[in-house]
Amino acid sequence: MTALHFYYPVLQWVAPPLSYIGCALFALGVVAVIIIKKRFDAADTTIKPFEVSSALLTDGPYRHSRNPIYVCMMLGLIGIFIAFGSLSPVIVIPVFFWIINSRIIPVEESMLEDAFGEDYRNFKSGVRRWI
Repeated sequence: MTALHFYYPVLQWVAPPLSYIGCALFALGVVAVIIIKKRFDAADTTIKPFEVSSALLTDGPYRHSRNPIYVCMMLGLIGIFIAFGSLSPVIVIPVFFWIINSRIIPVEESMLEDAFGEDYRNFKSGVRRWI
């Protein structure tokens, strides 16, 4: 996003002070990921993609999304896009979404289903993937 903004800027559409809203969104996303990471630590399970989890988190932010960390990462990217204020960095957001949604989450969901079986299938049927 930074390279696109500085080397290929397209249409400056947001300027300070409105662009500072993007900084707040980015900070909110980072803080939320840190809080969620602490939940993983408390449950003594991994946060790393493609590693086998030892616990299934279903409370807190997981009541609303099966992937709150990815939601927070999207929020952070949207924040960066707004903070830069130019149009070119927006291309990263749908690319990130596509990669996460089609290449990473399906593998993670398969691993969780293998590890937690019916408990994960029940969780999956009651909570949306994103929000």
